[in-house]
Parts: sequence; structure tokens; C-alpha cells
Amino acid sequence: MEHKAHLMWSTRLICMEHIALLGKQLWSTRLIHVEHITHLIWSTRLIHVEHIAHLMWSTRLTSMEHIAHLVIHPYKIAHSVSHLNDMLQVGFQQIISYSL
Repeated sequence: MEHKAHLMWSTRLICMEHIALLGKQLWSTRLIHVEHITHLIWSTRLIHVEHIAHLMWSTRLTSMEHIAHLVIHPYKIAHSVSHLNDMLQVGFQQIISYSL
């Protein structure tokens, strides 16, 4: 799954069809519900998937497990792009702390 995500970001082949396909794969591996990604996109008004890709790249959230860890928590709801960026950075720091 990490290889799939890396290929998507590195080649910039990012569109809703890719997210939908990735969501199905994530569902089959029980890592995350595709509805969680959709909810995150719409609740933060990040209509353009490129925004999510940019935030993921800048915060080094390149593995799907990191995304799952962040979005499965309902209390972590961003209200703006900057808020989402802060949320991702905090979440990533928590992941690092847990892994140490």
C-alpha cells in the first residue's frame, strides 16, 4: 500500500478516481473506511485533491497507515487548510512518539 501511495504522489497521478480505487483497496485491507477520506475532504472543503497531496507531502505523511491513524479520530476535524496542516503535523509527531 505504501508503494501504491508513493507512486501516486511521485507521479502526481492524483484524481478522484485514484482516491476511490485506493479507498477500495484500503477497505479490503481494513486500514480505513473510504467514507472517512471523503468526510475529511468535504468537511475541510479541500475539494482539490492536490491540496491533500501537498499537505501529505509537506508533512511527510506518505504511508496510508499514517492517514488512517489521523482520520479515524472524529474529534480531529479541521476547519481550514492551515488547521488541517497543523492537525497533520501534530498527528505525525504523535505517530513518531508512539513508534519510539
